[in-house]
Amino acid sequence: MTINYLKNDLFMTAVTESSILMSMIFKINMDAYVEYGTSPGEYTLSSKVYINQTANESLEITLNKIGRASC
Repeated sequence: MTINYLKNDLFMTAVTESSILMSMIFKINMDAYVEYGTSPGEYTLSSKVYINQTANESLEITLNKIGRASC
């Protein structure tokens, strides 16, 4: 994801031992997904693709299977 399309910072909340809730707001309508992993630089997991997200509305994505070391 290109950070220039974000209206605000990413917010990561609801942290558990195996998941994180990521919230973001985009400046423009766009498709979005998140790639992530349990080791730096190794993005082996991804969220579903969110099609045509509306600008200025919050999108919340839960990242699962992150493991405690990633929090």
